[in-house]
Amino acid sequence: MATEFLSLQHVLSARENVSLTETETETETRRSANYEPNSWDYDYLLSSDTDDAIELYKDKAKKLDAEVRSKISNETAEFLTQLELIDTIQRLGLGYRFESEIRRALDRFVSSGGFESVAKTSLQATALSFRLLRQHGFDVSQGT
Repeated sequence: MATEFLSLQHVLSARENVSLTETETETETRRSANYEPNSWDYDYLLSSDTDDAIELYKDKAKKLDAEVRSKISNETAEFLTQLELIDTIQRLGLGYRFESEIRRALDRFVSSGGFESVAKTSLQATALSFRLLRQHGFDVSQGT
């Protein structure tokens, strides 16, 4: 029993010595890299926005805004497609920009009996139309 204890102590102390020497050699061989300073300073980043670029972005935003307005106001599109578009716009947080177009599209949807036609297609279409109409203040009964 005593010999087993001594051999176990010998193994443990040998492991400790090996682990110490391994970590010591790792810290000795590790060199620090001499990185150059970053060229992207604060003034450089601010100078990247020129007036021309800002005007280009504003023009592009206006074109995209007009495109979305025309897609919402499209009277020949399917009701379900328009409802999904309205839902996506609202989920992106852009519903405030298209409130009047969304309201007109939903008015057209209700007045033409779109809810009844969409309700027959799928449960997803029924739930989407019910939720959107309720969110925008339309009186839609639960039994319809």
